[in-house]
Amino acid sequence: MVVAVLWFCSCYSYSETVTDKTQNAANFGLAWTMTNVLPQYTGLTVNTVNYRYTAVKNTDDKFVVSVQNSNITGSGYVFRSLDDWTGRPGNTIIRIIPVDNIPVTNWGRGEIITEGTGNIADPFVSYGYKYDTCKLDPITDTSCPNYKLPQITIPGLDYDSAPQFNVFTYGSEDVLETNRRFGLTEPKEKKLKDNKSSNSLITAQAAAQEAALIALNNIPEFKLYTVALPGGVYQETIRYRDKVLPDSRNSQRLNLSQQRLHNTMVESQYQLKKVTND
Repeated sequence: MVVAVLWFCSCYSYSETVTDKTQNAANFGLAWTMTNVLPQYTGLTVNTVNYRYTAVKNTDDKFVVSVQNSNITGSGYVFRSLDDWTGRPGNTIIRIIPVDNIPVTNWGRGEIITEGTGNIADPFVSYGYKYDTCKLDPITDTSCPNYKLPQITIPGLDYDSAPQFNVFTYGSEDVLETNRRFGLTEPKEKKLKDNKSSNSLITAQAAAQEAALIALNNIPEFKLYTVALPGGVYQETIRYRDKVLPDSRNSQRLNLSQQRLHNTMVESQYQLKKVTND
């Protein structure tokens, strides 16, 4: 009885979008380098700028604060936010400003600039960002759609001239036998085509194996692995004579004592039964 088994392979791929925010970029001063603040991942974009600070000033003094980043790929700024404190008393300001998913490669030097009379205290600047894990370079996640198997290199093998072949999966004996039983025979032209494909696959595999063996033979000192080491048969020289260990006298005494106790217990039962019957 031949049982036909059908295998279904459900292959899928997905990518994960990671969202996060940076630490305080102004923690060590009023100017910072963005390569030390933002992760330099391929495809990373910035979508928010969060900042806060306390303006220390007199109400009548002119005082303007600018939180900004230069544009690496062009002139001007990739981000700039102005706060005019002129005619206003000092206070703490908190802002969360969305930006249009600007690539990480555009963000240049960040800084807080003041103009006029006054100071700022407790500055804080953080950048919200996101990136796709499948756009990292290189892609090493097997679940990503662009994942590629790592190539194993063999010294001396010319990959450009090596034969290329695809895996051929049709035509197992069980499937053919099942088709014949149920009358699902393939046309003669289809069978001939399948046989030619199978023969081509065997030829390509043999050629690839031969090329790999040639490359291995060209490795320096590889022949040392085939050298036979001197050896022989080592006969046993130590022999132990068979001996019979005598029974332990202590064990004999212990066994006799247990047997005597057992007999006494059995006899006592019979005596108790006789007394009861009487």
